Amino acid sequence: MASLQILLLLCITVSVSAAGHLQKRIYGGRNCNDNERRYHVMLEQKNGTHVSRCGGSLISDQWILTAAHCWKTALTSSTMNVIVGVHPGNNKKKMEINQADIFPFKDTNNNVHDVMLLRLPEKITDITPIQLPDCTGKDEPVINDLVEVAGYGNCKIDQTTGLEVKSRPAKLQCAEMKVEDCMKGQASIQECKPNEPFGNWLCAEPYAGETCRGDSGGGLVFNNRIHAVVSNGPTCHKNRGTHVFLKVCRYMKWIKNTLKERKRDKKRKFWEGIVNKMGFTESSAMVLQNRVIGGQQCERPYHVRLRAVSAGGASSSCGGSLISNAGTMFADVVMYQGAPAQEIKITAEAETFTDKDINNNIRSHDIMLLQLPTPTDVQPVALPDCECSPELIHSTVHIAGHAATTGGPNNERRPGSSSNLHCADIQVVDCENLKTRLQLNFPQVHRVKENQHWFCGRSPGVDICYGDSGGGVVFNDRLYGVISFLGDPEFVCVRPAAFMDLCNPQYTTWIKKIIT
Repeated sequence: MASLQILLLLCITVSVSAAGHLQKRIYGGRNCNDNERRYHVMLEQKNGTHVSRCGGSLISDQWILTAAHCWKTALTSSTMNVIVGVHPGNNKKKMEINQADIFPFKDTNNNVHDVMLLRLPEKITDITPIQLPDCTGKDEPVINDLVEVAGYGNCKIDQTTGLEVKSRPAKLQCAEMKVEDCMKGQASIQECKPNEPFGNWLCAEPYAGETCRGDSGGGLVFNNRIHAVVSNGPTCHKNRGTHVFLKVCRYMKWIKNTLKERKRDKKRKFWEGIVNKMGFTESSAMVLQNRVIGGQQCERPYHVRLRAVSAGGASSSCGGSLISNAGTMFADVVMYQGAPAQEIKITAEAETFTDKDINNNIRSHDIMLLQLPTPTDVQPVALPDCECSPELIHSTVHIAGHAATTGGPNNERRPGSSSNLHCADIQVVDCENLKTRLQLNFPQVHRVKENQHWFCGRSPGVDICYGDSGGGVVFNDRLYGVISFLGDPEFVCVRPAAFMDLCNPQYTTWIKKIIT
């Protein structure tokens, strides 16, 4: 019976205090040396006058590893503050994390495990991140190994009641704990933390200190590598009880994939740049440079090459197509490529297709018309014959751009350009897979793109790259599409590219209205 009472008490401590145990801080430790734990960060989330705090670890120049329960969705704030350089404290920097940059782990059943990644809004260059484990099994802590933990907080205990006294130390506290067998607490751990597989836990008991309220999310370190994240434990009193940590190696694939997938503020800002092309910030200048992969030199007299310059001086190159002798063209927003080439500055305001959502908010589509200042004698490309249009699916269409003509050794996209125009044939394919990928991995982009009208193209060894946006998609010598966005902003030739569909009735009517 006594044993049962202990297990029940532990479970009550764990489950009832999703606001209690989730705020553990170091008890019985020491002041960390100034050269220790510089990668430790403090997380803060406010709800009125109440501040919820956790720890975390800088694992790259822009990513924090912490515990998922540190993000409290019940609080009114939809942001979280991260303080880097909190130790030794002579160069603190507070940054705000928005919900879009918070990534908790979810399993295949959509259960959230108590581990989370945060993406910082800017890179940290003056702090060395903690190394991740190599996960070979050779360097992982085993039973009776001493491991290191750290945190701020309630470092004092009322000797009469055995309860914590709110007493946050001025310096980061470091402590050692001893790895123990989780089996002795298996029942209570699984009952109180049902989402995570039992094998994902690492257990430790107090040795020279222990974690208490507020330390959640901090790193458990062994041989100078982070092996686990502070997750859960008993109420901190008199150095008794089992503390549990989530093993980093059990989530390493997810960590690496998340860092790789989200290497994209570039990518996210790539999409945002496409949606808001008229803004031409420096980030959109970097991303609007798609070029044809797998093509060959060609001639397209009606193809134009555009150069846009941001207020900060950054420039970007795009494509476009001359569609009338009056000098009207599809383009991204300034260079006109003819024979001979001549540069023409466009001063007229661009015409971008817009519509409204159900709340009457204006939405911009990824299609635009520019007016040259004077007519040209270059033969324009014919607009599509949409009334007698063939079914494009599985047809081969023609794309063009000024080119980085290959990817890197691992098919990664890399910068490059060519003074010669490159063309390629690409097969029209179904867009459903790309739409699904946007919905799952880029929900913000999907919300923008789902109401636009586009078709897709993919062929082995052929792709568009950064800089080709706005170029024409041609079938039977007529312009049926405008290059819009990449299927995969990081690697070439792995997913379909997307083209705006000029035969959509909304676009057809708008084009005729503008050019006539």
